[in-house]
Amino acid sequence: MHRLVAIATIALAVLAGWARTARADTTGSASTDPTGIGEKVGVDGGSGGHSGGGAQKCIDVPLTVHDGVAYIPLPLGGAIEGTISQPPGQPPGTWYAKWCGAAEFAGVFFVSSVNLTGLADEASKRLPLPLPQPQISPAGDQIVNLQSWLWLGGPWTPLSSTVSVPGVSVTVRAIPEQAVWTMGDLGQVVCDGPGTAYDSTIPAVAQSPSCAYTYTESSASQPNLQFRASVTVRWHATWTASGVAGGGDLGTIERTTTFPIRVGEVQALNTNAP
Repeated sequence: MHRLVAIATIALAVLAGWARTARADTTGSASTDPTGIGEKVGVDGGSGGHSGGGAQKCIDVPLTVHDGVAYIPLPLGGAIEGTISQPPGQPPGTWYAKWCGAAEFAGVFFVSSVNLTGLADEASKRLPLPLPQPQISPAGDQIVNLQSWLWLGGPWTPLSSTVSVPGVSVTVRAIPEQAVWTMGDLGQVVCDGPGTAYDSTIPAVAQSPSCAYTYTESSASQPNLQFRASVTVRWHATWTASGVAGGGDLGTIERTTTFPIRVGEVQALNTNAP
């Protein structure tokens, strides 16, 4: 194994300089996994950093670091050795050497070993997602064959939560997408929003609901003469990372409120009967 000590000293200032160069002449994406990083980098032929256009494949080799000394393997065998320091404020992680094209050394970089998925899960648990606040008109008892307006009180806006460790932050953002009303009589309404509140100061003919339901039977046969209804808000959650690359989709998070509804029938009287 070849060793080249002293001239291979790797300082953070050098790393920062290499990182600026890499951003200037390459475009593309990289994805991390427990064993390392794989990249396919698009090269700008006019940058001067590489010749030609198209795509250039790079490999990233994890380095062995003991007591501040890194061993950088060479593509044709052997290794060089140099001093290296953990970035200030970063959690533990792994150093990598980048080789591109025909054994062209492109620098070294650091990848944190923080469990981003775990941080995202923790941040999602801390999301301040409220319980739905169901509102119905007419107020009080509902009437068979009369349309009931449905809407939610409170805000209908995205919410977020952030969890941080030294050098890394993960933010989860949730957006409310649907309100699912289960009416207790086997009926259900799915509304793409919070619904429109009924305004008693506006004539009924001048307004209409964006979310509504019509009962076809009374709740007289139910326990306590009431249907057990519920409304569930479905939030779509995603996460992003700061300090390291990362992000993804967390799927749907639901919040549900259950409430009673009493539905009665109104009997019509024919006053013109002989």
